Amino acid sequence: MKKYKKFFALILFLVFMAYVPLFVFEKLQGENVQTQTYKGILNLWHIETFEGGSGSRAEFLKKRAIEFESKNKGVLVSVQTYSEEQLLQKLSQGDKFDLISFSCGVGCEVRDFVSPYTKSVSVRDDLLQGGMLDGRVYALPWAFGGYALFATDTVVVKTNGVIVAEKLFDYGYNKKDKHKTKVPSLAVGFAQYTNPFKAVQNSGVVAKKDEWSNDLSTTGYQAYQAFCDGKFALLLGTQRDLSRVELKQSQGKMQNVVMQCVGGYTDLVQYVAYSNNNDQKAEISQMFMQFLTNEKSQQKLTSIQMFSPVMEIYSGGLHLQMQQALARVTETPNVFSDKQVLNGQKQKTLSKVGI
Repeated sequence: MKKYKKFFALILFLVFMAYVPLFVFEKLQGENVQTQTYKGILNLWHIETFEGGSGSRAEFLKKRAIEFESKNKGVLVSVQTYSEEQLLQKLSQGDKFDLISFSCGVGCEVRDFVSPYTKSVSVRDDLLQGGMLDGRVYALPWAFGGYALFATDTVVVKTNGVIVAEKLFDYGYNKKDKHKTKVPSLAVGFAQYTNPFKAVQNSGVVAKKDEWSNDLSTTGYQAYQAFCDGKFALLLGTQRDLSRVELKQSQGKMQNVVMQCVGGYTDLVQYVAYSNNNDQKAEISQMFMQFLTNEKSQQKLTSIQMFSPVMEIYSGGLHLQMQQALARVTETPNVFSDKQVLNGQKQKTLSKVGI
């Protein structure tokens, strides 16, 4: 009897050893079946038209590319950074991208080269609207920023600590020096396609003469520096200035700064889309877009101090304040808008502040 038991135990053991490897192989094969259709290089072009947070968005994409490659053997994602001018030159030469990271002002240039996204979507509906054409999603927002007002304690102590957007041009003052030097109210910088005054909704507010830096060639950094130098009482800045202020204060190089976040509008959104020129790469390209916007990837946006269109990623500090302000339903221009449309909207807003 003992011999029969040993014999059956041996048979069961051999059957188990024969089928387990097959089961495991089928399981692994099933997990990778999507990537078996394509092995090769995906060219991801990255174009920026506005300041980010802290750190490089291109480097962020490169790190996500490495992670994606590790999960999809045989696929390489090559991230190449170009200016808008370089992008236009490459397109005119017939060069092709597989994926493209872009924002307002560039969208109209690549509109005819991208395909509808058909996989699952995890990003916020309000920001997703900015990547849609004819009711279909063509681009996914993968990182974004916002606007905020900054003032030193010297200024806000006179206003009970509250900065009111509708009174942007009423915060100027005279220094207590022998010349009673005049400090105008507001410094604001611009990127080519950004419309910061839209964020503060200055409806009906007309700028007082010499109360703001009304030079449209002023960059974000120049406005920030003028504010730091005490040349203006307020700064209308972005998430980049938030990072600058936090760093400078941590180094003891700046007096305490109060920040009043502005929610409800942003045109500081980075999108990703894939090309319509290669059906063979469509599946894997969309997989990368899905990977870039999943929670694990989005949590890492804190490394470049940008905000996630998917989830809350900050738990304290000024970034939490801005995250809460940007959590409200946010209006954003369509990333594929023509430049004439964007400039028209900008001029309409500027006309209300004296330009």
